[in-house]
Amino acid sequence: MIMVYRFSLALLFMSIIATGANAIQVVTPIEGDTTYADISAKELNVIKTNISNVKALSSSTRLDIKVDNKIIFVKYTGTGNEPQELILTSSSGEVYPLVLVPKGIPAETIVLRMREDTGEALKWEMALGQVKAVKELIKGMYTDMPPRGFLVEKLNEDRTEWKELSKILIKRYNGAMLTGEVYLMKANTPVVLDEQEFHKKGILAVSLEKYELAPEETARLYTVTLKGN
Repeated sequence: MIMVYRFSLALLFMSIIATGANAIQVVTPIEGDTTYADISAKELNVIKTNISNVKALSSSTRLDIKVDNKIIFVKYTGTGNEPQELILTSSSGEVYPLVLVPKGIPAETIVLRMREDTGEALKWEMALGQVKAVKELIKGMYTDMPPRGFLVEKLNEDRTEWKELSKILIKRYNGAMLTGEVYLMKANTPVVLDEQEFHKKGILAVSLEKYELAPEETARLYTVTLKGN
């Protein structure tokens, strides 16, 4: 029997805010596809990969790049905020194009997690147990800080079910046994929402950012499902 858990973001807020802001981005690059990431326009940035002896190439004259085994140090030396291209390659010939967007933010650490790295997620899920893992995954989606080993996909898939409310799948967090999804909803008319309306087969947890929306107002919906359902 699958148990369904309901978590309110309001109840999670105090434990989330206690962690503070952390300048870490976790992205899941796909070979040959362009991956976007924000970098500090003034401070030194770090890109962490699992690619041994990774090579980093760029035609930009506004990026100062240094590579140390699996770690890449990037300093933006320009004055504007024009995106800069960086190409990462592996010894086996894999190519990962990145577009780095300079912003007025503190130094960033960008963690590249490849699709096959779910072994770490399995260890994390098993160590916490299902109930706590589900709760921590929702917190991680809310703060955009994935749990250890989870791979993140940025999406733009229309999942609208009702004319009163549009629903777009914008992110998926892939673990070994658990999958988290984030939807951006927009009201076309005044609506009152309830988590039960979004429960379907295989869903372990549903959390809503807001319960009442005025026309044109948006809110995020967070769900956690068990893989294979």
